[in-house]
Amino acid sequence: MTTRTVHAGHGFTAPGFEPVRDLLAASPKIGAGGAAFAAYVDGELVLDVHAGNARLDQPWESDTLAVLMSVTKSFMAFCLQILDDRGELDIEAKIGRYWPEFATNGKEDITVRQVQMHSAGLIRVPPQLRLMEGDGEGWDAYDEIADALAGESPVWEPGTDHGYHALTYGWLAGEILRRITGMSPGAFFRQEVVDPLGLDIHLGLDDAAFARLAHIIDFDPDDMALTQRLLMPRLTKATTDPATYAGMAFGGTGGGHSVISDVVALTEHGGILRAEVMSSSACSTAAALARFWSVLALGGEVDGRRLVSPDSIRKWTTPVIRGGDRVLTQSLPGWMVKLGKLEKVTAVTRTLGYLYNDAPAKGPRAFGPTPTAFGGLGAGGQVGFADPVRRVSGGFVRNALTHKPDLGNEVIAAFYECLDRRGS
Repeated sequence: MTTRTVHAGHGFTAPGFEPVRDLLAASPKIGAGGAAFAAYVDGELVLDVHAGNARLDQPWESDTLAVLMSVTKSFMAFCLQILDDRGELDIEAKIGRYWPEFATNGKEDITVRQVQMHSAGLIRVPPQLRLMEGDGEGWDAYDEIADALAGESPVWEPGTDHGYHALTYGWLAGEILRRITGMSPGAFFRQEVVDPLGLDIHLGLDDAAFARLAHIIDFDPDDMALTQRLLMPRLTKATTDPATYAGMAFGGTGGGHSVISDVVALTEHGGILRAEVMSSSACSTAAALARFWSVLALGGEVDGRRLVSPDSIRKWTTPVIRGGDRVLTQSLPGWMVKLGKLEKVTAVTRTLGYLYNDAPAKGPRAFGPTPTAFGGLGAGGQVGFADPVRRVSGGFVRNALTHKPDLGNEVIAAFYECLDRRGS
């Protein structure tokens, strides 16, 4: 067995926020990896703390990059929000208006809004991606992927239900943006957001950034609650079977392979991270993630630079749809349906652009105690959020993937407790 040295927590802490640093440094829930949390209050950085290992026996540093997983979708949504705010995109328009080749095979009436709501029924992952080999090839075949999606048919009638477009969301929304701007979504995001704000966020890692990346450590069965361990065989079967909705959405190729089961191999090889996969491949420091969300927490303007209007933020962060998610439903056993728990277990509240701060049946809200906060969640425990009421934002990242949100929840709760003591 390889022994690992777990490095103590450190980083920047404004006066009054030391308990957050101490909690992170002492928590055994980091596991064999590391974690980082950063927060802004009224546009000022008050926390940028980290602990544990980024790689084997290498400590997490302030410039360590983490794979954000599905928090990436928030960046894609923000790009469309910018275009909508400028009047260059009509969210109610049919996609064929911008992408004529798309309007075939039952997709003629699909709107941009339906893509944002994950209700388009286009969840199949294009066959160009070599998932089964685990080498991550094909993720940068943007034209071929767009052509494949344009030739697809929905797996349910668009607009009649919603189910997580786990990977296809980024390509669908990204192609709409590309048709409007002539730019790739990653290039647009860099030009309009990353470079102006000086964010250490990467969509398409170069060699220098890859060298700063925390290595992903796969889900540990011993880290799961009993109910999670009981459900894992069902989840694995569903997400790797290309005939199920869950398998379609997560790139299941049979033989036990999907982006979930192959996540370590896919990221270690680097193909998925070097490409602009606007659903899952962004990499960021905790501080850069928190600063991004500060734009939305502060009404669209940071340091005198306005990115979107306050009206746009209200439009894109108001709850629009809530209910059981059709893709997630297939990952659950039938007894949950019979007990009437399905809606609670798979319920998702979506705004036009982001996830709303739902109150779960048990435990704290994902984005802190403010009910109207919103943000993005990524597999394994990644969190980014904005709270316009308190004018705060935060980013939590880790590399030892977990099915439990406990550590992120505890760190965010400690941050708010410090805020309350300061009277912020």
